[in-house]
Amino acid sequence: MGTVKRKYIESNGVRFSYLETGPVEAPLLILFHGGALTGHLNWSKHYEPLATQHFHIISPDHRGHGRTNNPDSKFTSYGQLAWDMIGFLEALGLDKQKPSVVGHSSGALIALHMSVYSPKLFARQILIGIHPFIGVSDSFKRGIERYYGTPNYRHPPTKGAYSIKFPLHAMSLWWAHKQTNWYQLMCQAWPMWIRPLELDKSDYKKIACPTLVISGTRDEFGTRQESAELANRIDGAQVIALEGENHMFPVYKPELLRENILPFLKNIH
Repeated sequence: MGTVKRKYIESNGVRFSYLETGPVEAPLLILFHGGALTGHLNWSKHYEPLATQHFHIISPDHRGHGRTNNPDSKFTSYGQLAWDMIGFLEALGLDKQKPSVVGHSSGALIALHMSVYSPKLFARQILIGIHPFIGVSDSFKRGIERYYGTPNYRHPPTKGAYSIKFPLHAMSLWWAHKQTNWYQLMCQAWPMWIRPLELDKSDYKKIACPTLVISGTRDEFGTRQESAELANRIDGAQVIALEGENHMFPVYKPELLRENILPFLKNIH
């Protein structure tokens, strides 16, 4: 496996930072990180093992995250971030290569919207830790409150309260986000995070690529049934519920994630 290289490319006024590794002649695999994370924070434990499995890895930082700027200093919707990533792939000349994509949390919502807007873009997609009831279900609202330590899901925690409750995480976010201060990023993205998705049931039927939905049964932001409903809305989608796992298992249990995604990515049945 080659080294992991950081590169930059501009698209639609945004200067995207991304990490790349693996043989360029191998099947292309895009990794989308979750909200307030970066490509490195979310996927660094996967780069070498996935490249060793003969994948060409592209791992971008989304708008306003990590080393990617956000000229507007706001987030309008997951649709905006989806079009960002479509433009990013076009700028790299990779949009015709039929990449597969693995998205975690917000990254999965970005991939979901991309597969609606451009049904022929992906060869396969894996959506981790999401469901259709973002911003709507009680499980999501109460999960936001518990996870971030805020009394009302509509409002982010204060910087001081979050830093005291999660000092190591706050420090890692401070280190990772070079373009936008981590707390400013949280406040800018919060309205998007809690807003209901702008997709109706007919939109899910536009998705043409094989899809795998994965969630932990102890995911803080949704139930097993809500994740299963996402799979039900996408023709032919598969679903895996990992017993006892929470929202962040792809970061903390990388081997478990790869054990469940590699057969699908390699089309092994």
